[in-house]
Amino acid sequence: MKINFIFQDNNQTISWHHSKMKQINNKVLLPTFIFITFIFHAIPAWPSAALDSYGPPENQSQNANVINIDELLLEQALGFVLSGNPLLRRLESEISALNGTVIQVGLLPNPEIGTEIENFAGQGDMKGFDKAETTIYLSQLIETGSKRDKRHRIALSEKDSAIKDYEIAKLELMAATSKTFINVLSAQELYELDKALVRIAEKTAAAIEERVAAGKVSPVEKTRTLIELAAARNEAIQADRELRAAKEELSSYWGSKQVFFDRAVGNLKLIKEPQSQEKLIKMLNNSPYIAKWDSEIAKKRAELELARAKSIPDISLSAGVRNFQETDDTAFVFGITIPIPVFDRNQGGVMEAVARLESARHRKHATRISLKARILSGLQRLRAAYSQASVLKKEIMPQAQAAYQATEQGYVEGKFNLMQLLDAQRTLFKVKRQYIAALKNYHLIRIDIEGLTGIIGLKAGNNLGGNDD
Repeated sequence: MKINFIFQDNNQTISWHHSKMKQINNKVLLPTFIFITFIFHAIPAWPSAALDSYGPPENQSQNANVINIDELLLEQALGFVLSGNPLLRRLESEISALNGTVIQVGLLPNPEIGTEIENFAGQGDMKGFDKAETTIYLSQLIETGSKRDKRHRIALSEKDSAIKDYEIAKLELMAATSKTFINVLSAQELYELDKALVRIAEKTAAAIEERVAAGKVSPVEKTRTLIELAAARNEAIQADRELRAAKEELSSYWGSKQVFFDRAVGNLKLIKEPQSQEKLIKMLNNSPYIAKWDSEIAKKRAELELARAKSIPDISLSAGVRNFQETDDTAFVFGITIPIPVFDRNQGGVMEAVARLESARHRKHATRISLKARILSGLQRLRAAYSQASVLKKEIMPQAQAAYQATEQGYVEGKFNLMQLLDAQRTLFKVKRQYIAALKNYHLIRIDIEGLTGIIGLKAGNNLGGNDD
């Protein structure tokens, strides 16, 4: 065989070749192949089933789905969010990526094959390749201290943490969707209320016009009723716009899906007496915000174990065969390399890992305190909203309704004037708006508490216990 060696220095090139080098005989090749075969058969292969289970996700259609429905339930709205929101799809891809990381960190380091040629192209007796020594060897890094297992645990903890991130994002999306759904229900109630007010104003205006034509009342009363009618129609128009805006906001959570609906279906009046403070605090154990830090602490603990394992030096083994060109003899070679941990025993890495583990524990404790404070504050506001809605429904609204009916009858009989009738009408509809606002406020606070405890439900009012009011 012909071997060329080219040396370049300051634009000068010297070429030298040797064609007399003998081929390495079977005494070199046979032991080498036996050693290589032994090394590769000793390395366990990763099960193919595991690789198949972590394959790339199936291709999903990117075409937007157009759905037309008459009535939209909260369950349907949440389903559209969970199946079409791009944020959740991104987090799912992150989890799939970490599946690959879990596989990768569990693999053994690859062996290395190398060759060395010594004592050639020298001077005197060392000219050419007559006294060359050729070595072919394999080297393998042997990790000590179960470092590979510890890296595997870290990767599993990172994956678990990513799953908790997905659950938190899912929970927050469900909470935001539920609150927007409540806004749609509230806007629908207000729109229906304003349309009812328009009908009453039209009826009152028609009656006053007849009485003015009959000369029973002053034309000024007709003007007043027309003003009230115009104001009622204007409020109905504004309520319709707010309803459309609420529907658009709800549909924004659905990502690629285009869902058109006529009406959201739900019962704002379904409210329940809030649970006790003790039961709500106990629910914190199921909160994904707490579970997230459990995963982080597990990860930091595994990182600390790995940092301590790094103080144990790894061993590098090498083995091969060497051919002596001068005598055409062959011999085995073996080597071992062990770093001496005199200066670097990863002291700083251990110190950092200990501090980060303590930090994660403190942050979990701080998160729990913050969640507890928010739940207790929300519980007080929820109780206030529940009390307000109950008083409006059971006491104030029946009285306002009775007062309006009595005033309307009295106006027909001539006992009350138009201003008294309009005032009773305004009071009644003001109380009804307050009742809708109280119901809306109750459900928004309820959803916030459910989100903190991780128990977002599919139906409004079904998760905080108590009896239907």
